[in-house]
Amino acid sequence: MRNTLAPDGFEVGLILANGAYPGPTIEGNLGDTFVIRVDNNISGPESGTALHWHGLFQRETPWMDGVPSVSMCPIAPGESFTYTFKADRAGTSWWHSHFSSQITAGLFGAMIIHDPEKQPSYDVDLGPILLNDFYNLGNRDMINKTVHNELAFSSNNMINGKTHLHSCVPVNDTISCSPNGDISKFRFESGKLHLLRLINAGTEALQHFTIDQHNLTIVALDYVPVEPIETSVVHLSPGQRADILVRPATRAQGSFWMRSDIDTACSAPLQPNALAAIYFEDADMEVLPQSVKTTYTKLGCATTALDESVPKTFQAPPNTSFTQPIEFTFRPNETGWIQFFTNDRQFRAEYGNPLLLKASTDLNFSAPVLADLFDFGSNHSVRMVFKNYFTGAHPMHLHGHDFWILAEGFGEWDGHITNYGNPMRRDTHQMVGMLGETPSYLVIEILLDNPGVWALHCHISQHLLLGMYMNVMYDVKAISGLVVPPEIIQGCTAWEDYASSTIVDQPDAGLRV
Repeated sequence: MRNTLAPDGFEVGLILANGAYPGPTIEGNLGDTFVIRVDNNISGPESGTALHWHGLFQRETPWMDGVPSVSMCPIAPGESFTYTFKADRAGTSWWHSHFSSQITAGLFGAMIIHDPEKQPSYDVDLGPILLNDFYNLGNRDMINKTVHNELAFSSNNMINGKTHLHSCVPVNDTISCSPNGDISKFRFESGKLHLLRLINAGTEALQHFTIDQHNLTIVALDYVPVEPIETSVVHLSPGQRADILVRPATRAQGSFWMRSDIDTACSAPLQPNALAAIYFEDADMEVLPQSVKTTYTKLGCATTALDESVPKTFQAPPNTSFTQPIEFTFRPNETGWIQFFTNDRQFRAEYGNPLLLKASTDLNFSAPVLADLFDFGSNHSVRMVFKNYFTGAHPMHLHGHDFWILAEGFGEWDGHITNYGNPMRRDTHQMVGMLGETPSYLVIEILLDNPGVWALHCHISQHLLLGMYMNVMYDVKAISGLVVPPEIIQGCTAWEDYASSTIVDQPDAGLRV
C-alpha cells in the first residue's frame, strides 16, 4: 500500500509492506519452507509488483524468484500471489521488490535464515542493520529523471529506516518538513561478542560502515562464511551483505555512534552520513553519544579486496566449460536516448510472457531479440569476462547462483586468478568503473547446476532502469521437465486481464529493483 511518511523529516510517498518502513524481517531456519502471501493493494496510482528473495538459489522453484517477465508475471493490482520456496541457505540477506524501482519507495526488508545445527560463535545477535540511501523526490520522479538522462541522487542516508536530521534543507517548495528525524538505537553488553547483520538495501550508493572506537571482524560476505577479516570499516555496495562481530571492552560504558557514510566520490547525495546510537548497560538512551569518528581508507568505489576474502569452506571452481566475453557500454540508442548495452544488445521486459514459462513449455524455445538472453546449452560451467566501458561502478548480482570471483582490474586480464584454488564466492560483487580510457574487467565463474532463466544485472536502480541487465539460461531439456505451478498461470491470466484494460506504464527497460 502507499502511504506518506517522513523518515528524515521530509514528507514523501512510500510503498509499504504491512505498513512498515523498512518492511518486516522474514526469519526462519535452514530447510524451512516459506509460504508468503503477497496482496497487491498498491493504489493511487495502481501498480504491479513482484518480490525477489535476494541470494536464495530457488532450486526446483525458479518460478518463485520474483522477477516479472522472467520467472513470473507481475502481481496485478488487487490480486494476490503466494510464494512457496525453501530456505536453502543460512545467513543474512533481504527481500525486495523487483518492479518499478519500488526499492526506492521503501518496499524491502531483511531476511534472516538460521542454521540450528551450527553452534553460534557470538553471544548476542543484534539483528539486521539495513543501510540505504533515501530519496525525497520519490521513486516515480527518480525514474523520470533517469530515463531522461538526468542525474538522480539521494537526499539522505538511513540506518534501519531512520536518520538524524540536522536541519530542513529544502528539496522544493512542495515538500513539507519538520526537523525531527529519529535515530535507530541499539543496546550493547560489556564484554559480550555481538553479531551485526549488515545489508546494503539501497538504490544506488556505496556505503562505508563504522562504529566509533571499535574494531570490526567480518565473518561472512553475502551468504558465504569467510576467514575472519579484521578491519575498522566495512564497504558494501547495493545488494551486498556482511556479518560482522564486535566485542566491546569488558568494562565498556557510555555510548558510541554507529555510522554509515555514502561515498561521495561515487555518488552525489545531498546528505551522505547516517547515524545510529549504541548504548551500554548503564547509559542513558536519551543522551546522544559524543564519541570520535573512526578514520578509514576508501577503496576507489570498490568493496572488500579479493585477496583479503577467503571462504571458510574450500570450493575450487570447475574446469571452464565455456568462456563468454561481455562488454557493458553506455551510449545513445537509435532514437538518441543514452542507454546501457550488453554486447550491443538491450533488454526490455515483456510482462505478460515470462521467459521461464516459455522455455518450460517449448523445447525449441527461441528468445525474443529484446530478451538479452545468453543460452549456455549443455555446458556445465561458464566463465564470464566482463568489461566495463562506463565511468561508474556496477554491483553485479546473479540470481539462483553464487559465482566465483576470479579476478578484477583494468585493461586486459592476464589469466591470473586471485586466491587460486579457493577464490571468493558471492552473489553480488562490485565491478569498478573504467580508468580514463581503459575499461575495468571482472572475471567470474558460474557452475551451471540450477536450470532456469536467471537474471544477471547491476543492482543500481538507475543503471537497471537504463538496461544494465541480461538473462542466463541453460539446459532447456531440464527446464521443460519442470512442473509449472498453477499460481504462475493464474497470475499471468490476472495480469493479462489487467493489462488488456489498462495502459501499463513502462518508460524504461521494465525491470527495476
